[in-house]
Amino acid sequence: MPTIAPESLVLLTYMLVGGVLVLLGLPLYFRKIPPNRFYGFRTARTLADPKVWYPVNRVTGGWMVVTGAVTAGVATWAQRAGYNVPFAAMVNLITFSVGMLLMLIHSIVTLWNIK
Repeated sequence: MPTIAPESLVLLTYMLVGGVLVLLGLPLYFRKIPPNRFYGFRTARTLADPKVWYPVNRVTGGWMVVTGAVTAGVATWAQRAGYNVPFAAMVNLITFSVGMLLMLIHSIVTLWNIK
């Protein structure tokens, strides 16, 4: 049975994570997902009012797409640059985490600014 090199496993993991984020973010960005209890930026306020749900989840979805694409790009760059596995994994995790934090902050600020 063939084995996967650790460098390739880190790349594959972050490529998959990035791809899933993009795929989940696009429908939110394009306002295709109505208020629901399973998927999206869910708060009592967003679930109660579609006029709040759609703008907040457009921001959330946009950040998911950007974070996914950048995470996949950084994973590819780190692997091609030949960084060792712990360093590449750390750089990828930081990229992912910063994108998710920015998504959370921007989504909350958008929610607060909707009257």
